[in-house]
Amino acid sequence: NMSNGTMFSNLDYYKDEEFYRKNPRFNLTTITEEREYEIFSVLKTKVPIEDGPAFYNYSGKLTEEEYNEIKNWLIENSIYNTEVNPSYNEQILILSTCAYHTDDGRFLVAARRVK
Repeated sequence: NMSNGTMFSNLDYYKDEEFYRKNPRFNLTTITEEREYEIFSVLKTKVPIEDGPAFYNYSGKLTEEEYNEIKNWLIENSIYNTEVNPSYNEQILILSTCAYHTDDGRFLVAARRVK
């Protein structure tokens, strides 16, 4: 997310809860399929993470403990309550872009795969 509004700047729309309420899902098109995701957390943070699990270290098959650790941290730090709570083994996708609320800031949109 460049400060000039290019490269992932549209993620910033999710800072507004009203925008989220109108757009709680998004599609991701891969080379082989169309996927649908439901957003469950929107938050501001910074890197490196100092107050919780480092989201960027979680990928692939997670244990239930690891899954719940990252999921709960994302929900607890969300800037608003989406009332969506992923279950273990539901795929989670975290979209991360630069943010300017602090040095090394990041804005995250976390979603669970529904299709």
